[in-house]
Amino acid sequence: FMCRPFLICILYLFKSATCQKEVKVRQGENAILECYGPSDATEIMLRWTKPDLQTDNYVIYLKDGHFQKDLQNDLFKGRVELKDSKWMTNGNFSVILQNVTLNDSGTYECYAAYNNQPVQILNSTSLKVEEQGDCFLVVDVCF
Repeated sequence: FMCRPFLICILYLFKSATCQKEVKVRQGENAILECYGPSDATEIMLRWTKPDLQTDNYVIYLKDGHFQKDLQNDLFKGRVELKDSKWMTNGNFSVILQNVTLNDSGTYECYAAYNNQPVQILNSTSLKVEEQGDCFLVVDVCF
């Protein structure tokens, strides 16, 4: 039996679409949590949360290009980086979570505020970390 990753996308069209992406990776690998905003955004505040942590700390928090280290949860210190160093000019708010563990499984939410607009959720990603040897699957569910 061979494992093959595949992609399933179910798209329901409503007036405002929100996507939840499910990403599965193997323990010890890096996970990319994708999130995108407008490329012309200014005065950007970006934060990634993991609601099931039940703390006020964040996975990552950036304001006007500055990393807010004092607001980051200890579980993520030294393991999260922006996927694209030009995030403030191209709208790619994706992050890389390095060396994932089984405890990293859960839902991650990307919030941003820009152009003098209120904070809004841009993306929700369900991360499932599998033990070595398991198959993995990426599923987009848009509603």
